Amino acid sequence: VAFILVGFKVLSPLGSCIAIAVLALTQLFVQLVYFLHLSTDSEARWNLVSAIFALMVVMILLAGTLWIMFDLYAMMM
Repeated sequence: VAFILVGFKVLSPLGSCIAIAVLALTQLFVQLVYFLHLSTDSEARWNLVSAIFALMVVMILLAGTLWIMFDLYAMMM
């Protein structure tokens, strides 16, 4: 679906970005639930906690990287 949206220019550039982001989030949740079997059951609670912790670590690394890059850009100007 994303390929068709971009390949045939069905939507405007902003609409395409929003549609692709929604499709990506949908794919993420489908893969987490059906392939990684993450759920809120008491048995799978530790899998969910470890996935949330990994997501937090990735977000901290991403935010720190962007902070450093913008700071370096400001220092270069």
